[in-house]
Amino acid sequence: MSEENISDDEIILVIEDVSIKCSKKDLIENSDYFKAMFEGNFVESKKNIVRLQGIDLKAMNIILSLLWDRTFLINEEDILSVLQVSCMLQFIEIKMMCVAKLTELLLPRNCLKIWMVAEQLDLKPLYLKAKSMSLIEFDVIKDFDCIADLPLKPLCSYLGNVNLQCKQEMDVFRTLMKWWYDNSSKYSKTEHSDIFLRFFYCLDFKNLKQSDIQEIMTYPDIASEEPIVKIAQCVLDLRHDFRNNYDEDIRNTAQLLNNAKSRSFKEYPCILVNTCPEEQKCKKLKGTVVYEDKFMRKTAYNNIETSDMAAAIIYYDNATKNFVKLLEIDKAKCRNLEGFKIVGYKEFIFLLGGEYFLGKGNWNKNVWAYDIIRESWERKTVLPFERRHFECCVCGDYIYIISGTGRYRVISDNMFWYNYKEDKWSNEIALPYLDRPVICCNLNNELFLFFPHYRYGYVFDQQKTLWYKVHISVSDDCAANFSPRSTVFSYKNRLCIRDNECIAELKLHQLNLEMVSYKRLPIQMGQLESVICEDVVYTLFKQTLPDSNISMERYCMKTQKRHFVFANEVEGSLLQLQGEVYTYRMSTPIFTFQHYNLIEKDEFVN
Repeated sequence: MSEENISDDEIILVIEDVSIKCSKKDLIENSDYFKAMFEGNFVESKKNIVRLQGIDLKAMNIILSLLWDRTFLINEEDILSVLQVSCMLQFIEIKMMCVAKLTELLLPRNCLKIWMVAEQLDLKPLYLKAKSMSLIEFDVIKDFDCIADLPLKPLCSYLGNVNLQCKQEMDVFRTLMKWWYDNSSKYSKTEHSDIFLRFFYCLDFKNLKQSDIQEIMTYPDIASEEPIVKIAQCVLDLRHDFRNNYDEDIRNTAQLLNNAKSRSFKEYPCILVNTCPEEQKCKKLKGTVVYEDKFMRKTAYNNIETSDMAAAIIYYDNATKNFVKLLEIDKAKCRNLEGFKIVGYKEFIFLLGGEYFLGKGNWNKNVWAYDIIRESWERKTVLPFERRHFECCVCGDYIYIISGTGRYRVISDNMFWYNYKEDKWSNEIALPYLDRPVICCNLNNELFLFFPHYRYGYVFDQQKTLWYKVHISVSDDCAANFSPRSTVFSYKNRLCIRDNECIAELKLHQLNLEMVSYKRLPIQMGQLESVICEDVVYTLFKQTLPDSNISMERYCMKTQKRHFVFANEVEGSLLQLQGEVYTYRMSTPIFTFQHYNLIEKDEFVN
């Protein structure tokens, strides 16, 4: 197309040898790149024909269509290329449209690709959300073909990440080999050993059994690489303290593999607080916390009607040692709701169960799910049975509802569960022992029940729907400290029992829990509820006598150091966060959830 046929307010863009006539005004108004080009001191400002290199033609045509019609529909297969071009040419509004659309479309089948592209473009939080989903949903993603499209370095960065959640470490190795069979033709024979060694560095060898390593050595492509076989054999020999005649490099490599960092996922501890009505401000007068309304009338917090208050979920950031607001829960979901639970599952927060105005028979059967990625609530399902003041535990893809109070205030001696993947509820099944209270936790990805009055626990076999009785081998002095106020959690494949004055670690051997360590702690009164985030245990103490108050303790399992995040706070006492005012609530649960911000920094098993 010749320049004679172009008016002053038009421009010809040449992309992939195709000429496109455009409105110069539209480009200037919507793109900082073209604004600088045509209004700045550049040679292109005086030209009517501009060639653009490295720009996808189809994506550019879609962008031009969007300039004329913002409702133009972008197909899912084109949206990443449109995002890339909009970033390169600085079409800011279209870039934001693409980011919003990709956030909605984010699923296990596409999150890996979105992560790689968004990280190259430094688009936070999109790439962190996609990265988080990729690490959480590995067990689904490993069966997709998208892994075969990864270059070697991103593949190893993904599968070697300590936050990768896998049911078995051998699944990671099999995924690496699947990639190898699809890509091996790209590499020369001399590169094979180096690539297989990189594969080894992606594996948590601590979680590989001897039979797993022996299986790895039988893969034909690995068996043909003598240095790799020697390293694998040396790993096994070092476990048994055999010092065969390995050269120093092989022995050092094997030792490094044996010292791999175990996989774990990072979480924040969360509690529930009340928001303050906007029309009221808070003051402290003579040591008493009061409200002061618009008529300047003063009322003590404990006498305030809280029906106009919404709830908010806040999380404790261990790095900054501060609470941060995550989200507010609208009044309709939990106002006047008692006996409900909040639990974290993957990228979701579930709010379920409870009764509105105790004794009125108005049950909450909705199961609300907050999606951290899409930042929105959804009614995920409906409880098949009424329940409040129950225990709740997440194991794998199952959410267990245990005991509690049902209709007509009848205490339930059963449990049921929700299968998230299949979106199905189970029937009720009887608990193995009838006693109150019952305390539960996830032990080695299986449901574990602990009855403090009874020196036994029970492990639930989900596949067979059977209970296995577990004997707890502790001294009488130690067992005497296990009270109905105790709490349990798992730490590095061990069961931990936390009471008001001690913490005990036990290891499961066959069907026997044997004492590993026992530490006395300063006595702290009240009902306990604990969660663990990496090596740190967060415990809520709720004391009702002589005065009702709540405290939150932080205890490091490695250093055995403890301190209080807050102590002896009463119902309605103030908490100021990021310029907003909240109040403590005695009925708060404590729970954990996985936030995409926690995986921004890469950590690898080796």
